Amino acid sequence: MDDVLLPPEFRTWPVVPPEIRAEPGKDIVWVDDMPVHGGIANHRTYCHLCGTLLLSHFDYDAQFCPCCNLWVKEKCGHEKCEYCADRPERPLPSRQPAWAVPGR
Repeated sequence: MDDVLLPPEFRTWPVVPPEIRAEPGKDIVWVDDMPVHGGIANHRTYCHLCGTLLLSHFDYDAQFCPCCNLWVKEKCGHEKCEYCADRPERPLPSRQPAWAVPGR
């Protein structure tokens, strides 16, 4: 994917983004070698911290940054919400945030 990052003048810190691949016709997007039930966020929105293209996680009806490994918005707070109740702390539990990876 060619447009994963905003131009450097719009990013708040230098970053090496993960490899992002969407499977046409399927609700799967790959972040490096990790499949996610989701897709590219609507309107090509970018992370305000690192400038990486945001993804939508369909299981939790939420957008996230695959590079920062952060949700864009907090949980709604409703105990019985079908999306937020089981949402993990990080969108990609087995991936460290980019700032925690040496050399990134």
